[in-house]
Amino acid sequence: MNDILIFVAVVTVSMAPLAAIMYYIVRKSFLKTVVISLVSISFYMLLTGYIAGLYGLKSLFITAPLAIPVVIAILVYYNKNISKPIQKLSANVINDFSQGNLGLAFDANTLRRNDEFGEISRGLEEMRQRMISTVKVIKSLSERVSLTSEEQRSNALKMSQDASEQASSVEEISSTMEEIVTNIEQNTQNAKETEDVSIEAFHSIREVGDSTIKTVESFNKIAEKISVINDIAFQTNILALNAAVEAARAGSEGKGFSVVASEVRKLAEHSKAAADEIISLVKRTVEMTEKNGKTMVLTVPKIENTTKLVQEIYTASSEQNSGANQVNHAIQQLNDVTQQYAAASEELATSSEELSEKAQQLKKAISFFKLNNGNEPVYYSKKSSITPSKSTVSKVVKSSPAENKREPVFNLETKGFNIDLGGQEADDNEFERF
Repeated sequence: MNDILIFVAVVTVSMAPLAAIMYYIVRKSFLKTVVISLVSISFYMLLTGYIAGLYGLKSLFITAPLAIPVVIAILVYYNKNISKPIQKLSANVINDFSQGNLGLAFDANTLRRNDEFGEISRGLEEMRQRMISTVKVIKSLSERVSLTSEEQRSNALKMSQDASEQASSVEEISSTMEEIVTNIEQNTQNAKETEDVSIEAFHSIREVGDSTIKTVESFNKIAEKISVINDIAFQTNILALNAAVEAARAGSEGKGFSVVASEVRKLAEHSKAAADEIISLVKRTVEMTEKNGKTMVLTVPKIENTTKLVQEIYTASSEQNSGANQVNHAIQQLNDVTQQYAAASEELATSSEELSEKAQQLKKAISFFKLNNGNEPVYYSKKSSITPSKSTVSKVVKSSPAENKREPVFNLETKGFNIDLGGQEADDNEFERF
């Protein structure tokens, strides 16, 4: 029996340095537990094997009860450091995570542990905080998207209504412009006809003026001829008077000749009177004709100016007709654009309604997560990462709300949002950017 005690003492003394070295190298509690357990089991197997080989099974049965406290101690150690943390992690956290409940925080003692369970707990706690922040941001964004889509839909409907009214107004303007174009075309045609009539009247009046000048010349020639006749009548009257004087001298033989001379004198006087009357009429006719000629001469430039004005009116009417046609064409294009604008507004309203439905679906989907702890989301800096150290424990467990009010990682600018989940910057390239 003394040999057994000596052997146990020797083995214990020889294995103690090895256990101390392994305890120093392996600093994790979980690995320490495993190493201590393996060393204890190896020691127990070595001891029982030696006893059974040297003294037989009877001696082994006598010394076996000595191992019971060791086994109980190992089981208690396993239960405290491995089994219970796993049960707490599974029952209190993982099950809640699977049900979408993010409100239950980790146990502070578990978070302060320096082993793998502490690291896992701190990592899950940080992930929970990030998920809470992300869920709140998504909820807020879904609310914003829903409100924005509703406003956009309302604006799109108003735009569609305004576009329809504008299209109706453009159609009325187009109809009015068509009437204006028709009137302008009619005015252009009338101006063209007036121009033709003015040109024809101009030529006719010019011909009348020329004819008037020739008529005056003819009347002047007639007056000259009648003056000759008047002179002949005057000379005939003198000759008849001389013949009467000579007949009176002749006595009775010249009575017949005296009668003839008297008749000739009367005819000469009548001829002279008629010639004088004709000359007077011709003079008055010439004066009137000359006056009309002067009027024609003054009228011809006016008619010529009128013809030019009518030509300018025709040219302006043609240009106005062309411009009105261009305006009408532009109004037709504006009408087409307005119709397209109205259709696009209706499509925008439909898209906004679909976006609102998608936002409602997103809100319904995100409502799976329950944030019933009432805490504000914990914001982390962009370079934060999961580190199994006491600083991480104090950050998660002992940090005050004032210390947690740092710059959010959620960028809620108009260009979108950026959610930092603590990954490396190089990993961002593996995700799609919006």
